[in-house]
Amino acid sequence: MAGIIEDPKFVKEFQRIASQYGLDKNSFSWSKDKDSLIYLVSSSKLTIYPNVFDVFSLVILESLVCGTPASPLYIRSSRILMNTHRIPFVSIIICTYNRKKLLKSCLNSIYAQDYQKSNFEVIVVDGGSTDGTKELCREFPNIRFITESKHGLAHARNKGAELAKGAIIAYTDDDCIVDKNWLKNLIAGFRFSQKKIVGVGGPVHPLRPEIIPKKIHVKAALGLYDEGNRIKLVDGIITSNAAFKKEIFKNIKFDETLGVTRRGKLILCGEDTAFCQAIINSGYKLLYTPHAKVYHQINNERTKIPYVVKHALHRGITKTKIFLNQKQSRTWAIRYATSQLAQCLLKIPFDTSFTSCYNIIYSISTLCISLTGLDRIL
Repeated sequence: MAGIIEDPKFVKEFQRIASQYGLDKNSFSWSKDKDSLIYLVSSSKLTIYPNVFDVFSLVILESLVCGTPASPLYIRSSRILMNTHRIPFVSIIICTYNRKKLLKSCLNSIYAQDYQKSNFEVIVVDGGSTDGTKELCREFPNIRFITESKHGLAHARNKGAELAKGAIIAYTDDDCIVDKNWLKNLIAGFRFSQKKIVGVGGPVHPLRPEIIPKKIHVKAALGLYDEGNRIKLVDGIITSNAAFKKEIFKNIKFDETLGVTRRGKLILCGEDTAFCQAIINSGYKLLYTPHAKVYHQINNERTKIPYVVKHALHRGITKTKIFLNQKQSRTWAIRYATSQLAQCLLKIPFDTSFTSCYNIIYSISTLCISLTGLDRIL
């Protein structure tokens, strides 16, 4: 241990981390910031000693920041302190409808979490499935199965939040498989240095990337999300991989005029975008961590051009609804859509990908819906 402590490369790396996150003698507190630093240490891509991701590393970081000695006795007492620290109770909410097979894979991954089983519950909000979904859920412990007659993802997510017992509410989708450290890494984000963080999200990768044609790899249409390999504040996260403090639902809820029903002809998504925007507008923060990973089981239909085009058209309806629900004028929405379309068209000589085509269709749809007022009846 002493050799690692004295290694100048190791010391330099932790000094860099401490400096990056603004930790100094005046701001650092072992009792208040321990969990934030655990997350910081475990999340940082250390290439010198990649296996030193424990409280030992944490104590070294504290000694660098505060100037205190990292004695063996202090290291042992720190391990005990970490093991006895209270782990928050989390409510994991999954919305589903007649997707028993997909849901089973999702639940298997959730119950394989490296997180104390007594510290989370699973709430399955079902839209009236007839494929044995309810019977499936009885095979798993600590599941609360709720049947909702009112359809729509936004309503189902609000209902789950209403019934949740946890201080933290985590969301994923029934067609997703979560990484074994998913919950642990999401929760760690709330103990980061930003006190106003009320939501933490991570990337959504394709489970089988080989089935997606490279020419039509449009993340929005495929339900994918990736903000890179660094922890950072963001304007929005995706609800197939997100967690929020329950207290936020007292004032902010998912917009139930949006959301996919999975049984209608319209793909009115965007309830997560509107929800995150409302959070930001209220002065709170959202954190992105690349370490809380989720994998999306994309069905073959979503990899076809007709679906991607349909998604772009219907996303224009959603965008217009979001604008107007946020008290923006129709004139403002028209100006925004016109500006976005102009930017997309100007990019054509430099970007001939299908994503560029998708964005043009999306912008045209937003403009047409804003001009005609069709959002009132759709």
